[in-house]
Amino acid sequence: MTDLSPATGPIPLAIVWSPPLSEMIKFTNQESDNLYAELILRNLGFANQSRFPENYRIAGIQTILDWLNRHGIPITELNLVDGSGLSTENLITPQAAGWFLVKMSDSGIFRQSLAVAGEKGTLKSRFNNTIVSGKLQGKTGSLTGAISLVGYLKPSNYEEVIVVFFTNNPKQTANNLRRAIDDMVLLTSQLDYCK
Repeated sequence: MTDLSPATGPIPLAIVWSPPLSEMIKFTNQESDNLYAELILRNLGFANQSRFPENYRIAGIQTILDWLNRHGIPITELNLVDGSGLSTENLITPQAAGWFLVKMSDSGIFRQSLAVAGEKGTLKSRFNNTIVSGKLQGKTGSLTGAISLVGYLKPSNYEEVIVVFFTNNPKQTANNLRRAIDDMVLLTSQLDYCK
C-alpha cells in the first residue's frame, strides 16, 4: 500500500479503482466498444513505455507486435495504427486473424470476453432460434465498406472450428453483408464427419 501522508506528497481528494482488466476486455469485446479498446491499447503502452516513453499508442502497438511475433503470428500480415480499429489504415489478413484465434483458443479470459450468438453482446440478436444459437463465440466488426465476424463455432456433429469472415469495399449494404455472413456461418454449422 502506498503511503499517502502529506510527508510523501499531495493528499488525493478521491481515488477511483477501475474494474479488473478481464472485465474491461469483456465489455470491449462483447459490446465492440471503441473507446475502451483505444484506452486498453494506451494503458498497455503506458505499462511498457521503455522503448517509446513519449507515445503510449506506439508503445502499445509495439507491445502487441512483440507478442504476436513471439507467438509465431507474422506481423507482416497486419498493420496497426490504433486500438479502436476505426482507422482505415488498420489492416489484417484473414490468415493472421485465424492464427490469433488459434493461439487464444485456450485462454478462458479471452473466450469469455467474446459475444455469444443469440445470447450476449453484439451477437445477441443474431442467430436467434437457429442451430448456431449459443454455439458461436465471436467478435464482430463494422466500418463503412467493411463488415467482419471472427470466432469459434461448435457445429452439432463436428469439432469446434474457427471462422473468419471479412468483407472489404463490397457493393452491398451492411445488412446484406451481415445476412451473407450469417448464411455462411449457418452452413458451416452443418459440418459433419465423412461416413
